[in-house]
Amino acid sequence: MSRNSRDIAAFREYLEFTGKLTLDLTLYDMEKRETVILHLPYTHRWHVKYRNRTLARFYKFNEWWISQGRPPLTLLTLTTYQDGAHSREQVGGYTIEESFEVLKTSWDKLRKMLRNRILCRPFDYLWTMEPHLKHETGYPHLHVAIAAELEDWQKEKTKTLWNDYRAGSYEHGAHFEDSCLDAKGDIKNVGFYLFKYLGKGFCIDPEQMSPGELRFNAQLWKHGWRQWGASRGISKAMKLDYQDSDRFRFLEAGVSMTGWETTFREATAEQKQAIRDELEAWVKL
Repeated sequence: MSRNSRDIAAFREYLEFTGKLTLDLTLYDMEKRETVILHLPYTHRWHVKYRNRTLARFYKFNEWWISQGRPPLTLLTLTTYQDGAHSREQVGGYTIEESFEVLKTSWDKLRKMLRNRILCRPFDYLWTMEPHLKHETGYPHLHVAIAAELEDWQKEKTKTLWNDYRAGSYEHGAHFEDSCLDAKGDIKNVGFYLFKYLGKGFCIDPEQMSPGELRFNAQLWKHGWRQWGASRGISKAMKLDYQDSDRFRFLEAGVSMTGWETTFREATAEQKQAIRDELEAWVKL
């Protein structure tokens, strides 16, 4: 069995195993003064709930875009060499695992150059990673939305740098969309547009994955690669609003399945004592 086949088999086992798990939370209800136990589905990035939360974050991005006056967005796709004849001729070829690493490190370098030498200022951006599916290779590529309008020389510099990093070719490694996405276009919800553009195969149902999608997602799982990210400003804007509540206190967390259960986190003795002290203080009021 090849390494890729072993990785896919292990990924499938992970999905099957976690699909049977339940997350068990034990909390203390300070209002009713009783212990509450919640049983929730075990959620990871391939779960439909994660996809829904991510879509909600992209809607938050839309709110940010509107609040900033609908600035132009330049759409960039970054691709690496793979393991074909041309790639082997240029860089000796990259395995799928090497491609993930090259993509990450080269984007990190390019992002710094955009800030320091090309745009010459801090800039906001949003990116997602997707698999190549034309030949079902599963190799990754990045879609990047840059909150700026790049001039031709800036685009040329970007393409040259990507080639210089030996990440991908000048002709195909760094590809810019022909026009910017801006308020003049018929786009009422840029967040949803980008979710579809940047994440066409995002969080696809594991049961519906093609061979290329399986190869790609097996690498995401094996190495913990992130599938999307953003600049600090956009990350802050995309943060979801959760209602804070002082009503509940954490006691214990565990996972379970039929015939088996385990606890992986428990409140410390000091935390439990703090709950008792707080209850006693309320009684004295």
